[in-house]
Amino acid sequence: MRCFICGKEITGKYLISDKHFFCSNDCLFRFLPRCDICSRPLLDTFFSYFDPEDTQIKVCAQCNKLDHCCICNCPVAPELRTKYDKRIFCDLCYSTGIFTSGELTLFWRKSLTFFQEAYSYVPTCGIAAFMDDYDDFELHAGHSVDRELGFYWHQQKYSTSGFFSNKIVSEECKIFLLSGIYPNRLQEVIAHELAHDMMQHRFPHIKKDLTREGFAEFIASEYNHYANRSNRNRYFEKNPHPVYGDGYRFFRQMAADGGWQKINQFLLHAT
Repeated sequence: MRCFICGKEITGKYLISDKHFFCSNDCLFRFLPRCDICSRPLLDTFFSYFDPEDTQIKVCAQCNKLDHCCICNCPVAPELRTKYDKRIFCDLCYSTGIFTSGELTLFWRKSLTFFQEAYSYVPTCGIAAFMDDYDDFELHAGHSVDRELGFYWHQQKYSTSGFFSNKIVSEECKIFLLSGIYPNRLQEVIAHELAHDMMQHRFPHIKKDLTREGFAEFIASEYNHYANRSNRNRYFEKNPHPVYGDGYRFFRQMAADGGWQKINQFLLHAT
């Protein structure tokens, strides 16, 4: 039996990792993957993330205690982070993020094209998207935000007198997005929020959060298929959240069983 690293024959005590044999700690440490922040060997527990370029990042338990990027959620070494708008960004998210409503145009148009081609849906309420810094985002949301990156706002006004009482006389729809989201994640968030608009106008009777959020997450994942980025759907697959994650997997399975027709029939009768 020989050491997997140095090739020396092992005659005494030895170490095993991933079915390989090692003659010493030094050889074992040369084999083990290393923390992408501190470069120490990952001996037991480690945490895995994906950065905006979809590169897997592995970090040790100690480095996982560092501040995390507000967008991609990767731990960030102090020398590789940027503070902006009360938030901490990794340098990659900060350098690639979209920060102004003017930068949204291309991404917004791509999303509208997707909804028209995939679902024959064209918003009719004059919906628009806005990029907010943190304080404005909280102000528009009406509550403190944690990991929230976007939300859909909808308001209808009704007539209050005469034969047409309770008839809708005006409607306003908006999507607010938190500034600094990198492009691929931004497209997912826009698709999620536009799915809420589609549900509001096609299936307004649905109130259950699991159905509403699960459907929106499923539509975001469908945008990834449309844009040839299916690998990004691992985020939806592994999401442990009981509403967003479980809801997505519910609709993903429904689509696998019967496609869009089955989903559409379900939504027509859901509550």
